[in-house]
Amino acid sequence: MKRRTVGVGIGLAWLVAACSYAPLPSSVRPTSGSASPREASSLTPSLEPAPSGPTIAWEENGAAMEVDTSIRQFAVENGGVRVSIEIDRNPVPAGAFSWVTATVENTGPDPIHWFTDGCEIHVGVWGELPLRWAWGQREPSTGSAPEDFAGFTFKDWALNTAPGGAGDDPIRLDFTPESHIGRGEIGCADVGMPQDLGPGERVSQRRRWDGQAAPRFGPAPSGPAEVHAWFRHWWRDSEQEGARADIELRLPIEIVDGRDPRFLSPGQAIDAALRVPALRQLLGRNPSIQDWDMPVVLEVDDSTQLWRVGLRAIDGTAVTVIVEPLEASVVDVIGVP
Repeated sequence: MKRRTVGVGIGLAWLVAACSYAPLPSSVRPTSGSASPREASSLTPSLEPAPSGPTIAWEENGAAMEVDTSIRQFAVENGGVRVSIEIDRNPVPAGAFSWVTATVENTGPDPIHWFTDGCEIHVGVWGELPLRWAWGQREPSTGSAPEDFAGFTFKDWALNTAPGGAGDDPIRLDFTPESHIGRGEIGCADVGMPQDLGPGERVSQRRRWDGQAAPRFGPAPSGPAEVHAWFRHWWRDSEQEGARADIELRLPIEIVDGRDPRFLSPGQAIDAALRVPALRQLLGRNPSIQDWDMPVVLEVDDSTQLWRVGLRAIDGTAVTVIVEPLEASVVDVIGVP
């Protein structure tokens, strides 16, 4: 297999992160990065009461799926190219590492060519569940103060800019390339990397799923899911660049030992955080997206498995709210408005 680098404008960007899930009892509280006693004292009675009764963190999104857990590999051959994906086990446990291997093989009589971005990822791989996150509260209450409407803007922005975060988007699973594990978030160079594969040659790459819902939303729910893969922008030696149609694959898997249904969705976590006076005050003083220092904070902490929801304004003031995911209770507030 040959490689050469040229500066062409292929706008692919891969942001990857690796993390692990270690469930903790609901009584566990953060031991680092917490507020000072003065800041923690801002946990005064909320402006709105906490929701009562159980919550469900997801809703159905799409048709029901059947999964044969004896199948761990799927392949498609088209135009003298065979693309396959194989997962190391099925069913797949949430909260644990699982590996997928993607392979491209040239079964035709002449070389094939394609482009990758700077990370040289040959086959795109991701996962989806036939579920979407529960949004939670959808509108500010009648007669709400300005900070309530700013809070709704904050929620809408945070969810609609996060993959798998809102609306009808399916809950996603990210698979981290083996070469990127342990390197945090990585942006791939916006250049075209021509790839060549001779007759009978193959190239394989491994990716790891960390058991989490993407991007950093805590353990994935149990149930059926699909691993998606595509091989794109390719052509044979005698053809024009990009002449061939993309090759797409779907491998059904079953996720087990997954998320507690009460574990707050991203939207429900934001609802809990917006009950905190400090965050509401910060939003009231900075109601416009143009006042915010992006990105906003919306993630499940790897070590504590608690939600972190926060905002930093462009003037440097910031508030982060720590939310217990099963009780929807605020356990810490970092920063003051």
